[in-house]
Amino acid sequence: MNRTERHDTGRARARLGVAALGIGLVMMVAACIPEPAADKFVRLRQCESSGNYNAVSANGLYHGAYQFNLNTWRSVMGTDYYNDRPETRGKHPSPGRQDIAAFSLSKQGTDFSPWPACAKKLGLPR
Repeated sequence: MNRTERHDTGRARARLGVAALGIGLVMMVAACIPEPAADKFVRLRQCESSGNYNAVSANGLYHGAYQFNLNTWRSVMGTDYYNDRPETRGKHPSPGRQDIAAFSLSKQGTDFSPWPACAKKLGLPR
């Protein structure tokens, strides 16, 4: 095996590792939101953005499935927000990251006051 073949094999292994990590993250997200709360978040996403994880409000201030503004994103995700790094500028965080952020912001599904209009409309606890 020459140097190029070894390098290509290493890249393939790295890609496989990244893919496995992605699958693990999806499984972790599913395990993160307990079943009784999951339905609340499905309904909330539908109310806020029609379930669109890439939604942007008409005024451009609110983004993602849960329509967070930049300050809210930073409060729940730190500086790992899509406008904070040049290589991810303009891209929304993955659906799993958005779900985890919303779950965290809602105090694990017990307080939906960050979304007052939809919480009221859906009868979610505030």
